[in-house]
Amino acid sequence: MSYSSDLKQTIMNEPYKASCCRKAFVQGILSSKASIVDSECRFNLEKDEHATFVLPLISEFYGKEATVSRPPRGGRCRQVSFSSKSAVRYLGSIGEGAAFFTPKCSTCAQAFYRGVFFASGRLSDPEKQYLLEFSPISYPDALISMLGEIDIPFRLVNRRSEWVITSSRSAVIEDFLALVGLTTAAFDVMNEMIRGEFLNNANRAANCVTRNIDKSVAASQRQLAALKALEAHGLLSSLPEELERTARLRLAHHDKSLYQLSMIAVPKISKSGLAHRLGKIMQIAETLLPDMKF
Repeated sequence: MSYSSDLKQTIMNEPYKASCCRKAFVQGILSSKASIVDSECRFNLEKDEHATFVLPLISEFYGKEATVSRPPRGGRCRQVSFSSKSAVRYLGSIGEGAAFFTPKCSTCAQAFYRGVFFASGRLSDPEKQYLLEFSPISYPDALISMLGEIDIPFRLVNRRSEWVITSSRSAVIEDFLALVGLTTAAFDVMNEMIRGEFLNNANRAANCVTRNIDKSVAASQRQLAALKALEAHGLLSSLPEELERTARLRLAHHDKSLYQLSMIAVPKISKSGLAHRLGKIMQIAETLLPDMKF
């Protein structure tokens, strides 16, 4: 099963005990997915078991028996249809700007948004990408506005002539999953975000180390080229004593780091002091041998 299917199975495994929450759940389904066709209320769900789960809820709140069939265009989803004047009035009232639902208890909002996700939501596996989308049919503007009012900002995009509410921001996805009580999924997203940040930081650190190594190697090669050129022109002995000593130490141990050179230098000298001396030697080489590039 897909990650979304697992979450929807969780929703079916956790039915609401309170009648007001069950009604809010159904209203979430209808408002996000249903349309009126030939005086019938119709909506598509992904699987047979999803449709089977919804049928008793429709009977409970609309007093009608719904039918399940394949949609006219085919596909794997199932079309749920039932005739209900009250359902038609409900959808019509939303079209006229009425509220999606009226909460009766503290978990009605959770139930409503669970219904929205159950009917029209898709969540990618957080290990692969962050993407939460809803494909509502009738009222995308009202739904995205309602989500914005509770500080969960989604974007509304048109994709292949269908309005899609979407977000690829991990914080938005976490907030929505927490809102609908899918806390395990919320933690999955959070953990993947933390893991991703850790890997990014580790990669940045590794890249920084690599760049520093490359710079050190390039500097060492330039120094050796300058020292060999000074030696070839008999100019090393013209350097001040401490610089000549440093130059010959570098030539004798060209494969060692500055720190390693500082440890074997006689007399002792710090790594920064050694680097300073080599820098002065480079300046002298550029002055004495202006036609050479190091």
